[in-house]
Amino acid sequence: MENIKYKNILLKFYVPLLEKLDPNEVSVQLLTAGVLTSGDKEKVEEKPSQREKSEELLMILATKGPRAYEEFVKALEKNHCFLAYQLLKEGVYMKPFLCQIFEYCFVHFAYVKTTYLINSNIFLT
Repeated sequence: MENIKYKNILLKFYVPLLEKLDPNEVSVQLLTAGVLTSGDKEKVEEKPSQREKSEELLMILATKGPRAYEEFVKALEKNHCFLAYQLLKEGVYMKPFLCQIFEYCFVHFAYVKTTYLINSNIFLT
């Protein structure tokens, strides 16, 4: 994926990412994946608010290249699968990965819906 394309995708989804992103969790995953350095992670952690941490993380990601973007999307898959899906749909560059995330979201949604119906004693006929 071209550098410009992934930067444009991050810019397009900047506000939703700021609002929903858990920068502490994602930065740990990116550190583990070798995308962030411990210094990068410290820069994120030293910001006082969640929003400022998210801003810092997104600014760092914008300088790291396409592999960092791919790892970021993978990190989002765990707790923010809809955001991951939106980013991938915009870039459509990893079709097998996109299918994997879509399938995960669908299965997760079906499980949550079924659990809710069972716990609410609502049965469909």
